[in-house]
This record gives sequence, C-alpha cells and structure tokens, in this order.
Amino acid sequence: MIPLEPMVAIWPSEAAKYGGQPNLGRGGVRLRSGSGATSVEVHESTGSRAPNATAPMGTTLTPAPEVVPDPEVERRALGRWWQSRLGGPLLLEILICAVLLVVYKGARLVAEGDVGEALQNARKVIDIERALGVFNEESAQRLALNSVGLIRFLNSYYLYAHFVVTIAFLVWLYTRYPLGYLSARRVLVVVTFLGLIGHALYPLAPPRMLDGFVDTASRFGPSSYGDGGVYGGLANQFAAMPSLHFAWAVIVAWGMWRFSTSHWRFLGVCHPILTLAAIVLTANHYWIDAFIGLMLVPIGIVADRVLPRWRRQNLPREARFDLTAGDTAPGPVSTSL
Repeated sequence: MIPLEPMVAIWPSEAAKYGGQPNLGRGGVRLRSGSGATSVEVHESTGSRAPNATAPMGTTLTPAPEVVPDPEVERRALGRWWQSRLGGPLLLEILICAVLLVVYKGARLVAEGDVGEALQNARKVIDIERALGVFNEESAQRLALNSVGLIRFLNSYYLYAHFVVTIAFLVWLYTRYPLGYLSARRVLVVVTFLGLIGHALYPLAPPRMLDGFVDTASRFGPSSYGDGGVYGGLANQFAAMPSLHFAWAVIVAWGMWRFSTSHWRFLGVCHPILTLAAIVLTANHYWIDAFIGLMLVPIGIVADRVLPRWRRQNLPREARFDLTAGDTAPGPVSTSL
C-alpha cells in the first residue's frame, strides 16, 4: 500500500516542492486520505475540476468483460475471403496450373516417338528449309560458339526462362490485371494443347542429334536432358515441332503489351527474341519449329474470344468465381471476357 499524507496537493508548477517531477501530464492530482477511503481529484491546467472518484479501501476493480467473437461475422468474413481473388479463385488457379503442368510433362513423354522416325522427319525439315533458303542454323551456331559465355547464357535461358518467366508473367497478371490473366491462361492452354498434338503426330529429332551440330548443353552446361541433366529422362527430346518454348514466349510478350500500360512493357518483346536465339543457337530447334509455334498463338487468341461466350451460356452463374470482385487495380481489361 502506498502511504498517503493528508491533504497533499501536487501541481505541475509546484512539483519541485515535493522532491521530484512526477509525470502528471498537463494537470495536477490531489490525493486525500480519510477514514476508510481515498479520494482522487484531477485538475487540468486550465483550472477545471474533475469530479471526485472515490473507492473504498481494499476494493478490487473488475476488468471490462471480454468481447466474444460473433460466429456469424466470422462466417461472413470467411465467405468474403473465399470469394476474393486471394481465396477460392487463387486455390483453383494453382490447382489448374499444377494439373496442366503434369499433363504437359506426361503428354510429352507419352508422345515420344520412334528414334528412326524422328531422325527421318529431321532430314525432311532440313530439306524444306533448304528449299526455302533458310537453313542456316549450323552456321549460326558455329558463329555463336566463338563465345563460350554467350553459349552458357543461352543454355541457362533455354533451361530456366521457359517456366520461370511464364509463371512470373501469370502471377503479375493475376495480381494486377485479373481479366488479362484469364485471357492469357486460355491462350496458353489452347496453344499448349495444339502443340502437344503436334508432338504426338510428328516426332522430330532436334538439330543437336544430327551431324554438324554441337549439343551445347551437354558440352558447356547446364545440361537439360540425358544423364546428369535437369530433366533427366522426364522429357521427350523429340518434341521439337512446334516449339512451345517460342510459343509461350510470344504469349508473354503479347500479354504484357496487351494489358500493361507501363513504359517498360516493351521489355516483354525481349523475351521471345532471347528465346528464339536460345532454342536455335543451342541446336534444340529449327527455324520452322519456331514459325509453327508462332502460328499457334493467333489460334489461341481467337479461341480466347470464343470460350468466354461458351462459358457464359453453359456454366451456371453460381458455379463461377469472379476474379474482379472488389478489384480496384488500374489498367486496361478485355471487355470480351
């Protein structure tokens, strides 16, 4: 218990008289002891006087009652989160992308054709390019081999950028331009589906398997295929026609230019240019592979305009997620979605 002296007054202007500088803010406190009670008076510097607050000695103050959460409020908050872009739609998109990746890898393995057929098709492609006057992959690679650093960079770009840049592009669209994300995802799905059909129907050996070309990944690293490669045996090395590496890169550039308003969007054009250099100079694709992959992109864009109409006509409203609910992100969106 703190001993209290009768009629002790403490004022900010007189604090020094009582041996200290108590932290009284702008006001003073008067403590008065009486029989069985303590009276507290608070005085503001303006001279106003607060009513006495009197409590019997030994009285225990009761804390404020604890606030009990309302289950109904929590349920509504959970429902709003589930319907937001960071709830159910996000989990659904992650699941869709994971399934598509598994299907992409699995289909490429199932579509792996006969070695003899793949080599025969490679010779046919070279004959077509020679007839068109564009068969110069061998001489272009020979020129690039003068710089080992360049070759290693292109090997790394071929190995990692295909997935890393595409995933980063989709995440950026999902957070900034949700309607653009839906559009880009549909284009990617359609183009990949058509590409997998091409891999199954036309197995094609890449140039690095032919005489006159150098397998730069196995010689200089990092290696993509075969023993010690990142993909190991989990990749179809005859899935060269069309080049989905280049098709995906073009989709990234299209999406950045279509949906972004930033002055930096032109950097998206650099991705397909670097990808084209990587797939050709490392002897993983022919020029025709890239051209066919490029031709698939307009087909995907047309399908992107058709599929939303089918969805609106056939999918019940309650079964849909609205990625734009509560979205305030600036930027252009596709009105056809």
